[in-house]
Amino acid sequence: MTDSVYLLLNLVYPETLVNEPVLWEVARRFDVAYDVRKAWTAEEGFGIAIVGVRGGEAVVDQAWKWLESRGVEVSLVDTATGGAA
Repeated sequence: MTDSVYLLLNLVYPETLVNEPVLWEVARRFDVAYDVRKAWTAEEGFGIAIVGVRGGEAVVDQAWKWLESRGVEVSLVDTATGGAA
């Protein structure tokens, strides 16, 4: 079994993606689990979410790159490995 990683990410969505099921699509495409810790829409229209993502290291990396390709700004808040988080 591949070691799993858990990344706590800060996601900034452009206004065009605020109402799109982006996290659902990530989970479906890349077989990762996620939990939304906090999310809100700024007055300027863009969205911000603090999201935990768990999965195999390579898969989580692919999911991160896919989010960026969609126009989501992704930055790392914290990380854990194995059963932590």
